[in-house]
Amino acid sequence: MPGLKGVINALLVEKDLTLAVVETFTAGVAAQRLYRTPSSRLLDSRVIPDRPGLARLLGDSAGSVDIEMATTLAQKALETTQLDLALSIVAYPEIDEGNSAVRGHAAVVGLNTRRLALLESA
Repeated sequence: MPGLKGVINALLVEKDLTLAVVETFTAGVAAQRLYRTPSSRLLDSRVIPDRPGLARLLGDSAGSVDIEMATTLAQKALETTQLDLALSIVAYPEIDEGNSAVRGHAAVVGLNTRRLALLESA
């Protein structure tokens, strides 16, 4: 089981932890890859396809796509699933003066810690 999905799954199995994943823009690809591992510890996944869906879920917290939004979304997933860890992957395309880009953020939160890891990509 090579690659990042193998490393993630091995750590979850080793620590006996379960995972929930919430994704935007990625259409569930991250969760799909984790579900395919033989001993997957991913027990819940959700895809939020657009900003209105994100606003319905987060309410006032659904402002700009930033690390705080990713953290809030992961915390919401953790609260609703009651699993050990929640990973959120948040990104939406941005078009500025004819140029398009995707800016994304990810956050992992756990029941015993507010933030375990943060990742930002541009």
